[in-house]
Amino acid sequence: MAKPVKPLTNTQIDKAKPKKQEYTLPDGQGMFLLILPSGNKSWRFNYVSPITNKRTKYSLGRYPEISLAQARAKREKCRALLAQGIDPQAEKQRQQEEADSQIRDTFYNLAESYFNGIYQQKAKNPETREKNWARLENHIFPYIRDLHVSNIKVKLLVDVYDKVSDRSNTLKKLHQLVTAIMDHAITKGVIESHNCHLAVKSFHLKPSKPNPTIKIDELAQLFNDLNNAKLSSQTYLLICWSFLTALRPNEAVNAQWAEIDFSERLWHIPKERMKGQADKKRPHTVPLSSQALQLLVLMKSLNGKYSYVFTGRNDTDKPMSKATVNTALKRNGYKDRLTGHGIRAFIKTFLASQKVDRNVSETVLSHLLAGGDDLENTYNRYDYLEERKPVMQMIGDYCEQCGMQLNL
Repeated sequence: MAKPVKPLTNTQIDKAKPKKQEYTLPDGQGMFLLILPSGNKSWRFNYVSPITNKRTKYSLGRYPEISLAQARAKREKCRALLAQGIDPQAEKQRQQEEADSQIRDTFYNLAESYFNGIYQQKAKNPETREKNWARLENHIFPYIRDLHVSNIKVKLLVDVYDKVSDRSNTLKKLHQLVTAIMDHAITKGVIESHNCHLAVKSFHLKPSKPNPTIKIDELAQLFNDLNNAKLSSQTYLLICWSFLTALRPNEAVNAQWAEIDFSERLWHIPKERMKGQADKKRPHTVPLSSQALQLLVLMKSLNGKYSYVFTGRNDTDKPMSKATVNTALKRNGYKDRLTGHGIRAFIKTFLASQKVDRNVSETVLSHLLAGGDDLENTYNRYDYLEERKPVMQMIGDYCEQCGMQLNL
C-alpha cells in the first residue's frame, strides 16, 4: 500500500532551497515540486498515459507564477481527463492546434491557398482569376474575411449574399467561389464537411442568357449594315475574321503573323492561348479559306511590320481589345441581337443546317468532342483537320455570298 503523502504548504515551498542536485517535494496524487540547482522551482504531474500506457511527466508551470492552489487545480483537470481516457499533454496539443487553426485557417487564408494552388492550375486565364479575386474582395471578404471556416454557416452566407441578391450573375459567381473555397478547406483537412451550397437556395437566380445571335438568313442584312457603317477597316475585318475562323473573341484578336502558314493555308494557335483548364488545353489549327487568306493579305498591307495581325489603336505592340467586335455591333444596331460569342453560335447553327458532322463542327469551334467524356477527350487527339478544310471554305463562301467585302 502506497505511503500517504502529506500535502505541501506555501511555507515549505518558500523555504525550499536549491541543492547541488535537483530534488522534489511531493504534494500527493501525482503532483510534485521540482527544485533545480539554479533555484528555479516548477510543478510536475506524474501519470500513466492512457495512449502509451507508460509513466510520463507533465509540466504544470513554474512557481511562483503558478501558485500551489493553481497547480492543484491544474492537477485536478489532468486527473479528470485521465478518468476519461484522455492524455493531458495530447489534449493541450489539440487545444493549441485548435487555437493556431483559429488564426491560420480563416476564410481569407483558405481563399488565398485555393487561388494560389488548385485554382491557379485550373484558371482559364489570369484576367478571370483577377476578376474573381476582386469579386471576393468587394462582396465577401468585408464580412467573413477573418472568420474560421468552421464558423461559416448557411445563415451567415444568406445575409452576405442578400447584399447582391439583385445581381443574379454576380451572386452565382460568388457562390461558386465560396463553395469551391469551402470544399478546399475540406481537402486541406481543416473541416470535415459544410453545407454552404444550401445558401443560394434562398434566392431566385435568373438562368444565364445565351449570347444573342442572328438567324442564318439574316447574315446578308448584317453585312449590308456593316458595309454602310462608319467602321475602321481593321474593325470591319476583325468582325469578318471572327466569322471566318469561328474562334472566341480573345483568340481571334490575338492572331500573330508568326502563327500564319500561308503556304499550307493554316493558322497554328499555341495551346497557351486557347480557352480551357491548363491541364486540358490543346493547340488549335484553323484551316484558312480563300476569303480568310484574302483578308490576311489586306491586313498584311496594314500591319505586316508588327507582331499582331490586328494591332491596338494606341499601342502597336499589343492586339486590339477583345471587346472591339461587341462594341462595333452594339453601335451599329445589333445590341442584344449579336455578340462576338454569338458569331460562334451562328456558325454552329449554320453548320448544323448543312448537316456537318457534329465532331467536325465542334472541332471547328475548338470544343471538346461532342458527347465525349474526359477519358475520350484525353486519348482521342484526332483533330479532324482534313474534314474541316472544306467546312471552313463553305463558311467563307457563304459569308462572301452574303456581302462580306474584302476589297477595302
